[in-house]
Amino acid sequence: MVKNEDAAGALAALKDAGFDTKEPDENWLHKAAKDGVLVDVITRSEGDLFVDDEMLERVVRTDYKGHPVKLVSAEDLLVMKAVAHEEDTAHYWHDAMTLIVGAELDWSYVVRRARHGTKRMLSLLVYAQSTDLHVPDEAIRQLYSAAYD
Repeated sequence: MVKNEDAAGALAALKDAGFDTKEPDENWLHKAAKDGVLVDVITRSEGDLFVDDEMLERVVRTDYKGHPVKLVSAEDLLVMKAVAHEEDTAHYWHDAMTLIVGAELDWSYVVRRARHGTKRMLSLLVYAQSTDLHVPDEAIRQLYSAAYD
């Protein structure tokens, strides 16, 4: 995932590395392929969650098979999963529940980022609370207020 203004540069770097690149009709997804490796260059998630400076400041750096990688924060992934959940992606809801269980979340950031899908996030968090997962009441109050006041 990259900022919209950085997508062309990311594609150029992949092309310079020998990847075949193409830009599908969507303005948020670009593709590159080489030797059976497919790379998606994504600038936004469902619900118009664009990659921005705030999201990039919160990336998590880790190691994957000996290579350093940057991952989106658990909070941003939680919002993405809740907002993008549809009938054909029902597992996103369960993915989001797993994040609530397994991550120490910055709830004020979750509430702020959830402005792109306030009601969807509110419903997820109320459901999570109903299954005895730890979701602060204040997060639910703030999302309810944002959705209905």
